[in-house]
Amino acid sequence: MELEATLVQSRSSMFSLALLALLALPAGAQTPPYAVYRDTASGAGAAGDSLDEGSELPVMRNCGKPSEPVGPILGDGWVTYKVTSGGRVDLGTLQVTETNGISHAGLHSAARRLLANCRYRPARQAGKAVPVTVSHHIAFSTGHFGGSVQEVLGTAGSVEEIPSIRRCTDLRARRFKGSLSLSFVIGLDGKVEPDGIEVAAASNTTLRRAAHSIAVSCRYTPARSLGEPVRVRVHQRFNFR
Repeated sequence: MELEATLVQSRSSMFSLALLALLALPAGAQTPPYAVYRDTASGAGAAGDSLDEGSELPVMRNCGKPSEPVGPILGDGWVTYKVTSGGRVDLGTLQVTETNGISHAGLHSAARRLLANCRYRPARQAGKAVPVTVSHHIAFSTGHFGGSVQEVLGTAGSVEEIPSIRRCTDLRARRFKGSLSLSFVIGLDGKVEPDGIEVAAASNTTLRRAAHSIAVSCRYTPARSLGEPVRVRVHQRFNFR
């Protein structure tokens, strides 16, 4: 079964898609996609306040799955944050310095959720682990939603973080063949609201009859505007193979 090439992805792999653009270096890259400054007494590094020559830059080791899911983000920008001498990201120091196509609040919310479980090999100076402030460019892959947001409900804002399917638990779908197009509302918690599910098209009667149970069994990352979850009506196409 394939839901527009989305359902087959696990939650961890969907996280990796977003994280890949955040962390990965292009082939042959000579410098990391961030700048590192020596941490000052005030906790805010400044341009020109660099580590001494021969010091070791912090290196991201791994990032655990976010406690709060992160969906595909529209836009990119720059953030700064402190990496402690223990290699942890101090989220209290996270600041957005520049954005493109997304609000400051939206980028701050997404970056906070992405970085919460990240661990660095700390920077070292004269052989000793030291805290540093990192300026980091964050660009998110929009992934593959396999659908479209038709309407934002309850707010005048626009969607900056689009919903992404995490799983569908209706195991009967494994026996289905064909395609199904639905319109439904995804709530603040990422669940499909059972009222208002509409069948736009179905390739056979079996899929049409099962449409409601398939839809309500699905879980999404909630859509967000200005960093806050919002209800949205979406059009989603499901392909079963």
